[in-house]
Amino acid sequence: MKKIIVIFLVFLLLSYFAFDYYNKSSSAKKGPSGSRGDRGGSVATAVETEMASRRDMRDLGEFFGSAEPYSKFNVVPRVSGRIKSLNYKLGDTIKSGALVAELEDDEYRLALEQANASLEIAEANYKESETLLKTAEKDLQRIQTMHKQKIASVSNLEQAEAAYDSRKARNLVNAAQVKQAQTAVKQAELRLAYTKIDAVWTDGSEERLIAEKFLSEGGMANTNSPLVSIIDIATLIIAVDVTELDYHKLKNGMEVFVTSSSYPDKQFKGRIARLAPMLDVASRQARAEIELENPDYLLKPGIFVNAVVIYDTHENVLTVPAISLVNRRGVQGVFEITPDRKNAKFVPVKTGYSTGKYIEITEPENLGEIVTLGYHLLEDGAAVNIGGIQEAGAKSDGKRGKQGEGKMKTSDGETSKKTSEAEAGKTGQKKQGVSK
Repeated sequence: MKKIIVIFLVFLLLSYFAFDYYNKSSSAKKGPSGSRGDRGGSVATAVETEMASRRDMRDLGEFFGSAEPYSKFNVVPRVSGRIKSLNYKLGDTIKSGALVAELEDDEYRLALEQANASLEIAEANYKESETLLKTAEKDLQRIQTMHKQKIASVSNLEQAEAAYDSRKARNLVNAAQVKQAQTAVKQAELRLAYTKIDAVWTDGSEERLIAEKFLSEGGMANTNSPLVSIIDIATLIIAVDVTELDYHKLKNGMEVFVTSSSYPDKQFKGRIARLAPMLDVASRQARAEIELENPDYLLKPGIFVNAVVIYDTHENVLTVPAISLVNRRGVQGVFEITPDRKNAKFVPVKTGYSTGKYIEITEPENLGEIVTLGYHLLEDGAAVNIGGIQEAGAKSDGKRGKQGEGKMKTSDGETSKKTSEAEAGKTGQKKQGVSK
């Protein structure tokens, strides 16, 4: 019984040593492929690196918005009538003062003639009343003289005064009627002139475009129905919504760089022209308007654009790839390669402006070669194999290539074998035919 127990214990001991030896052998085999290995850092970790560099870094504000015309208005007739002619079509250029359309003016010409006739009547009545007033004035003076000489009675004097006052009042009425008739003539002339519809503006560019056409020749135009819409796109307004984080950074006159998917290789320069004095309570955003010169009409109203504002620039500052930043135990930093290029040390850093691809390092002042890939396996002082990731990838591709070639060779061999067998069969058939 004791012998059996001893044999069993020896068997267990041998199994333990065999299992331990197997584990160590497996770890040794895995080491060259790039695993972390033991804590002493004897096994190198495959990494990729890039040198820290100096470049200009900018604090940017990026906004999205749509283009609007600098000015837009509708040409609306001031009088109603049938459209006799419409001189512009969609997309035509037009200058200030140009005749856009004409309405049929027969009714307005008749109205002007009637107004002129009424003026003539009013003027004739005024002349008549003026003559009668002068006569009444002379009669009054004569009666007054006769009354002083005791020739005319008081009753005669009162009658003369009443006649004079009546003629004077009538003359004033006729004078007012003349002015009224003159005003009616001017109104009739104006309404007749309004049958010729022109477009006039004083600010912006002199030449503009017909953006919309609402009516055609022969149609009825009313005082509330527009004929065409005119826009000024020599200068565009880019309207963007600004959050409170960027609102305090923006100032009128700041330069803005605008791009559009319509012209991906072209950049347009504008400036902030207007900034809303308050933020919308619901959206917590404010409207900013960017003026953009567009003399060639490349950009059109309604297109979607990207606007970038440069708030500040740090020149020739230390930068590293943004992907190289790591966090170890709550501390942000990078892994810097030691001068002998065998180890990586963790360096805490403070960052500044970022472009997305690169980030500014404000502390420390200098850095060298930085780990950009494989850092998730590193600790401070870990051994590294620079370029090991690419080498491993190349080896993997090589193995795959060899396997593919082997398969192709095997396939070719099988094909060749099958072909030979087929040819042999055919030859045999031919020989059999000859023997027959």
